[in-house]
Amino acid sequence: MAVPTRAIYLQSGETVVALVARDVPSGPIHLRVDPLPVTHVNERLAVDGGGLTVGGWRVDAGDVARWEAPVVDPAALAAVAEHARARLELACRSALARDPAVERARVALVRRDLETAVTALAGRGVGLTPAGDDVLAGAFVVLALAAAPVGLERAAASARTHPIARAFLAWAARGQSIEPVHRLLVALVAGDDEGIWRHQEHVAELGHTSGADLLLGLRLGPRVTPRLVLSDQNGRSASQMAFIGTSPGFRHR
Repeated sequence: MAVPTRAIYLQSGETVVALVARDVPSGPIHLRVDPLPVTHVNERLAVDGGGLTVGGWRVDAGDVARWEAPVVDPAALAAVAEHARARLELACRSALARDPAVERARVALVRRDLETAVTALAGRGVGLTPAGDDVLAGAFVVLALAAAPVGLERAAASARTHPIARAFLAWAARGQSIEPVHRLLVALVAGDDEGIWRHQEHVAELGHTSGADLLLGLRLGPRVTPRLVLSDQNGRSASQMAFIGTSPGFRHR
């Protein structure tokens, strides 16, 4: 169990949950609490049908409210792909903005070679969520919502990286990310210039570098989305390419 300043990460098998302060945005693995409990590294975690207990602190399932990401129309997201890519200016802050690995991942995604894309970026960089994983997470959430390529979740699960980064990546492959990312996608689809800039800034503020890396991934996704959608038109309708991520994250009331 890792205990950063504003989050406590709990792991049970392959499942990762983050206890976070209330001022941290909602997300697919976030359980927002006030105040954060006092815990220690490697403290015992118990999960049962009624909730979870860590140390002397417990949260009951009945006290947990679902968080649902704002709805983004898949066809509309695919339609504004090029516009979206041009508007995400703050992606240039990412340390990987000029890294050749990002271009290798893009080429692989165009070929639907998801495993090669993951290999190019997974684990690249330092931290709980390395920069390469954050770039992948940004790209995957766009692909999941707009194109839903087969095998996206399997590719995310294959990432050789930290369990926390892999958990965020797995949810991105289901079309779920941190709340500001979804707000930004909604603004992009709506052509809301003020909202695009405001939510882009909110994303850029996430973590030390994670926000800029997510933005770079959000730029990468639209670069390949039109090709994936075009190649799918003979096989699947827009409605069939709709949401993979139907299971929302959670937050404490």
